[in-house]
Amino acid sequence: MRFKFITLLILTFITQFKSQVKLENITLGSEFSYGIRGTNYVTKAVGFGFVGELKLKTGENSRWGIRFISGYSDFKVEPSDSMTIERWNWDYWKIWYRNHVRSLIVDSNYAVDLNPEQRLYVLPVKVYFGRDFDLGKVNFFAGFGAGLVFYERAFWLNETWWKKFPNVSGGETYVFQYSFKNNAPSKKGTVLNLGLKVEGRYRITKIASLVFGFEFEHYPSVNKIEKVEFGKITLGGVGESYKNFILRDVFKLIIGFSFSY
Repeated sequence: MRFKFITLLILTFITQFKSQVKLENITLGSEFSYGIRGTNYVTKAVGFGFVGELKLKTGENSRWGIRFISGYSDFKVEPSDSMTIERWNWDYWKIWYRNHVRSLIVDSNYAVDLNPEQRLYVLPVKVYFGRDFDLGKVNFFAGFGAGLVFYERAFWLNETWWKKFPNVSGGETYVFQYSFKNNAPSKKGTVLNLGLKVEGRYRITKIASLVFGFEFEHYPSVNKIEKVEFGKITLGGVGESYKNFILRDVFKLIIGFSFSY
């Protein structure tokens, strides 16, 4: 009986919600991201990606709306240097490979170029709430929101090796060169995202509009939280996720096209 009552209550809420909220448009676009404040010795993070957005209108004549936003961005992170390798806690490097490289280059017939590279891949799932207003022929949206960001930090060494083979034929020296990418274990996690967004839309046709805007994102630091509990559900490793995440504030520029429903 109790289960039936709860089910009926949920269905009633969904019915009322659907009658008040309608899909207004869909936006697809590209974004440029710049990390203006980082952690873990990061001084610069520049990213490019794509974004998708669903805008829901709350009421027939309402200027208020809800937006569901997701996408994907690839950040190039700096610095990526010898100290980054040491801070990564890469056991393969610390225990064996570092010493192996040092022992090889003692031999003058060997030479190596180690070029470290670090990337941050992010996939956000966000909800924004805000208001529309018109300024001339342009419709603007201003709002705030929050969501979760799933991320992966990747680090690798771009290695180029040279080996000399002296006096191979007729006293000539032959040099063999080969290159490869040596991947360290990735660092993955999920962090909370807070943001402010301003967006403009210029109507091109009856159903299509040019979209441009900017967004400010903040990632709060909660390193000291070890786990989060929701009733019987426990999320562990929360502090570790934030510890490994390298951004605190991000500024985004967005351009794309919106299609009215």
